[in-house]
Parts: sequence; structure tokens; C-alpha cells
Amino acid sequence: MSSFFAHSANAAKEKHSLRDHLAATAERAAFYALHPRHVPLLRLTGLLHDLGKYQPEFQKYLREGGKKGSVPHARWGAMLANILQQKEVSLAVDGHHAGLPDASEWKAHTHVGVQEKKRLIGLLEDMLEDTRFSQEDLRALCATDQAYSGRGDTLTRFLFLCLTDADWLDTEAHFSPEKYACRHTKPFDAQLFLSRVENALLDLQETDSPINHLRTRARMAALEKAKMPTGFDFVFFFDVRDGNPNGDPDQTNLPRVDAENQEGLVTDVCIKRKVRNYLQIKYPQAIKYPQQGPYGIFIRQGSVLNTSIEAAKGALLEERQDDLCKTYYDIRAFGAVLSTGNKPAGTVRGPVQFTFARSEDRIYQAEHSVTRCAVTTEDDAKKQTEQKQREHASTFGRKNTVPYALYRMHGFISAVDAGKTGFSEDDLSLLWEALLHAFEHDRAAARGEMNPRKLVVFKHHSHLGNARSGELFERVKVTRAPNAAVPPRKFSDYAIEIHRAGLPDGIAIQEKL
Repeated sequence: MSSFFAHSANAAKEKHSLRDHLAATAERAAFYALHPRHVPLLRLTGLLHDLGKYQPEFQKYLREGGKKGSVPHARWGAMLANILQQKEVSLAVDGHHAGLPDASEWKAHTHVGVQEKKRLIGLLEDMLEDTRFSQEDLRALCATDQAYSGRGDTLTRFLFLCLTDADWLDTEAHFSPEKYACRHTKPFDAQLFLSRVENALLDLQETDSPINHLRTRARMAALEKAKMPTGFDFVFFFDVRDGNPNGDPDQTNLPRVDAENQEGLVTDVCIKRKVRNYLQIKYPQAIKYPQQGPYGIFIRQGSVLNTSIEAAKGALLEERQDDLCKTYYDIRAFGAVLSTGNKPAGTVRGPVQFTFARSEDRIYQAEHSVTRCAVTTEDDAKKQTEQKQREHASTFGRKNTVPYALYRMHGFISAVDAGKTGFSEDDLSLLWEALLHAFEHDRAAARGEMNPRKLVVFKHHSHLGNARSGELFERVKVTRAPNAAVPPRKFSDYAIEIHRAGLPDGIAIQEKL
């Protein structure tokens, strides 16, 4: 059992092992990694943060008590990290109790003289023996990060935040296990965090004050910096079983078909509607305050479009267009006709364009009579009892379905048009998220089972594009799977292949699903 301790005894009279605390803090910090390349640095930060607690003076302080802070410990881990040429780790460790130091403070804290060097070697030897860690293990945590070029202040702050949270939580687990058990321990969801920040900002904007206008301008300026630099083409597959994915009102709401070959169709407008609906669910505050952006929905049920257009700020047409793009996600993404009302704003061409989705095979438009056990009027009741016309009185509607179909939709995202509307990388991430999750929040008996099946994205290095979209789409092939049912009745009756060989320069393939 370790003879070194990190904290004094808790209510259960149990001391906190320093070895266990370092290991737990390292793992908790690594838990917050947003990318695998962060993991080694976060573990190193957690491992070194309390190196100074191996000092005999600190262990005596825990046993006998004394003035809090009388035996500083943070600088020793910061010294070692600096010697290991991990400046960001050193800064995070140095400031994990007192806050991040400035450059002069950090240099003073991590200066290694003759006496400090002897003490540091002794502390390192004690830590390695206690934790059963080797010098090679320590060097490995440094070497694995050589490919990471995103160093600097941002990395320092990220390591610092992860370390302070991890250290605090493990300390709380020792002193207040009941309180700690109530903590949220799921992986960090960046999109959820950003959505909550946006909703909180929308709440703050209830008051139309100069300071809130400045906050909005600052936030939108930050979003401007995140504009999407490249273009994308993508192929989206989804299927339907025993449902109507997109009824045609001109054909008694039958599923839409190509009149010549009976292949099923789903309009681009239908899919855009699902994207809009998903965003309104994700950002409920945008429904309450749709004109305060940036995730408002312009084309939404119950809205009066001219009212929204006339509320845009700016005397010039271009200024009103810019304000509407900043306010409404669907204008930034899909564009809109804004040329109506007393203060028109022209027309905005959106960077995101969808084709009609088309089924891989011809579909069968099934029609079903719908009956009921109760009737509406007294006359219907009499027909059931007196005239024995039960079937006539209880049949009151029809339902139209597709037994099964796999649909394929193509999409295009123009970097040039994205720059004009302010469509950013964050907006792009929301688009992928909406396509993959919208069906989950659009369930209805009439639509049966609808599910996303595949999302293949072609990313262009150049904003002008590195290959023609048609050639890229041809790389995504759909064939019948071996032993497939005829006609197809499930997704496994198909095989989707992506031909990656000979990919044009400047094109990267991303499979989102």
C-alpha cells in the first residue's frame, strides 16, 4: 500500500492515496479529450499536477496539520513538464490552484537551480516507484503528441480546464462521495454545450438594450470567423417501410412517383422541412425569439413572412439581407425569396441545395381502406343497424403506403455562396446532424418506418471544387445483395459500395453514417 497521500482523511477516516489520486485525475482529464491526440497530454497533465505532494514536508503537513498553503506543490510538476519540453502542460500544472500564471510568473516558478534539481530528481523517483510508472512511459506521453500542431494559448487553456475539473472531481469523490455520485459523468457533448450557450444568450436578449446589441454583434463576428472554407457534395440514403414518405396532393396523397418508370420520389422541399423541424426542436428558444438568431427558422408554421422581412435591420437592401442571414439558419443554408412586403430584401441564393430523392427500384403504391368501430352521425348509426350497411358506415378513409423503398438524394454545398450568406462550419455540422436525426423526431403512423441509412460526403480542398459532382456521385454504387428478396423489403437487400481508388487530388471522403 502506498505511504504517500494526496489529502487528509475523510468522514470515514480514510486517507486519499496520492498514487490513486494521480491515476484517477489523469484518467478523468483524458476523459474530456475532444480528439485522440489530446489524450496523452491530458494524462501527462494529470500525472504531474501533484508531483510536489511527494515532498516530506507536505506529507508531514497532512499528518500533523499546519497553515494551508504552507508547502506549495504545483511548481514541481510544472518544472518537470518544462524540462520535458511540454510548455502548455507546465503552465496548466503551475496554475491548477492559483490560476494560469503570466509568462514572468511561470518562468520564476519553473526555474531549476542546483537545489531544485536535486529535490526534483528525488520527487520524480518517488513518484515513479509509487505509481509503478517508468521514465519510458513518461517520455511516451510526450512523444505521442509530436504530430499535433495546434499548440499555444488555446491548448494551454484546454489542458488547464480539464485538469482543474478532473482534480476537483476526484477530490470531491474522496471527501463527499454522496455528492459526487450525483455528478453528470457522460462524455462532453460540444454541440449540446453550444446549443445551451445559444439558448442562454437568447434569454439575455429579451431586453432591447445597447449592451445586448453589442453582445449580439460580438457573437455574430465570432461566427463570421468560422465561415466554411471549402465545398462539399454528398449522397444521402434513407428508406421507408409501410409508410408514405411524401404524398402527392394532386394524386389523392399517393406516394410520389416518376410517371414513366414508377420510381419513387421525395421532393427536396420535404427533406428541407425535416431539417427545419429538427432545428426548432434542438433550439426551442429560437421558436420563442425567432428574430434574435442565429438559429431562427424563417419558413415555419404560423409565421408571417412579410413581418419577418420588414423586421430586418438596415436601410440598404444588402444590410437587410445580411441581418436576415445572421438571424435565420434556413436562409443562411437554403436561401429565400425576400422580395415581398413594404421593406423587401431581394433574393438570397443558399449554399445548400438538395435534389429530389429517387428510389433505387420502382415502387408499389399500396392503398388501404381505413375503418372505424364508432360512427360520427345518427344517420350513420341507423345505416349500421336498420339497413345492415355496416361496411358502408364504418369505412371513412384511405391510407397510402410504400411497402419498402430505398431512396437516394444528392446534395451540394457551395463554399462561394456560403461566404455570401455566412454559412459556417458550425452550420454545416448542424446540417449533418439534422439529416441523421430528423426522422427520429418526425414519427407518424402515415410515414411508417423511415430511417437514414448512409451519408457519404465528398469534401473539396478548393472552394472552387476539385472534381465534378457527377463523377463523384458515380463512385457510390448500389447493388442487390446476395440472396436479396424480390421485390426488396429491407435495407439488407441492398449493398452500398464506395469506390475510393483513383480519387481526384483535393477530394476527401467522409462517411457520416
